[in-house]
Amino acid sequence: MLKIRRDIDVDVVALELYELEVTPPRDDFELEVKRTMQAVRSGTIGPVDRARELYRRFGVDPTKVRPSSEALARRMKKGEPLPRINSLWAWRTQCPFSFRCPSACTTLAR
Repeated sequence: MLKIRRDIDVDVVALELYELEVTPPRDDFELEVKRTMQAVRSGTIGPVDRARELYRRFGVDPTKVRPSSEALARRMKKGEPLPRINSLWAWRTQCPFSFRCPSACTTLAR
């Protein structure tokens, strides 16, 4: 069972996935990426303020260490492509924009 220790007052949602199949980047996910890029560029999805607030709660200055969701939004606004590593990375990259919250992935095998 996955155990999470919370030292600060934040809501945490954790998924523990087994036998997850990570594939090369999938073409069928491109439509979702295009929709997100259009929303970010048009201002429909604004700054990801929740990530900055979370950083502050952890004692990290988000003006010195930019949240990855903010860095990705800046990249999209410039028209730069998003990294294409694998299907899990594509999903993780999309989460802050689809669900309006910071996200992270890690392996429990370590």
